Amino acid sequence: MNFISKRKKSSTQLSQLRIVLIGRVGAGKTGLMKTILRSSKDYKEPDSESHLCVCSNTEKCHKEKVEIDNQEVVVVDTSGLCHYEKTDEEVMEEVKRCVSLASPGPHAFLIVLDELKFTVELQNMVEFVWKTFGKNAAKYALVVFTHKHELERGNKTVADFIKANSQLQQFVFKCGGQYFGFENTDLDPAQVTDLLKKIQGMVNKNNGKYYIRNETRENIKLVICSCGLLGAAGGFVASYFVGNVI
Repeated sequence: MNFISKRKKSSTQLSQLRIVLIGRVGAGKTGLMKTILRSSKDYKEPDSESHLCVCSNTEKCHKEKVEIDNQEVVVVDTSGLCHYEKTDEEVMEEVKRCVSLASPGPHAFLIVLDELKFTVELQNMVEFVWKTFGKNAAKYALVVFTHKHELERGNKTVADFIKANSQLQQFVFKCGGQYFGFENTDLDPAQVTDLLKKIQGMVNKNNGKYYIRNETRENIKLVICSCGLLGAAGGFVASYFVGNVI
């Protein structure tokens, strides 16, 4: 999967901010999305999940658009990675479709992590992300930890947690050192405001550029990933698209 970047506004707030959530099944992506949506004064809870989701439990795509602090925010939740009931082809087709919902292109990829330990399975997952979107996507990525309160037990900080694991530290470094601690159970809209400010700072750093998908040169390759996460039995074969970033 190839991506190219285009320039929009740089130092000023964008009229529309497009965000794509990426993470394994059960990482808290849906909870993060709902918390962001609920911070909008105009947002109304749907009568049913079918109003929000293309498919329930984000097995497929989930997109919403709200206004927060006079800015239109588009949030897209992608299919959960490391899904032991889905084939590699099914997962990647849904991920491609989800990203296209952020047309003309996402300003930020939020890599959602919830594990207290950066396990081998999670290392495989993030490598899967890099192979899917290309190394250049790292400067548009922000690592979000969805269980901030657990990470900060015993007077520790999220930064302390990252430093305690060399693999995790290396991954965050690849994302330009961009990370954010979030608590899905906290309904205080202030944390959403802080998250959007963090994203806006990253957008400004990238001169307002965003990614759009270019499918003219795609290559499909297979990789074996052992993702026995939260009851996932055994490993699975994951396919990802390898392409040069234009």
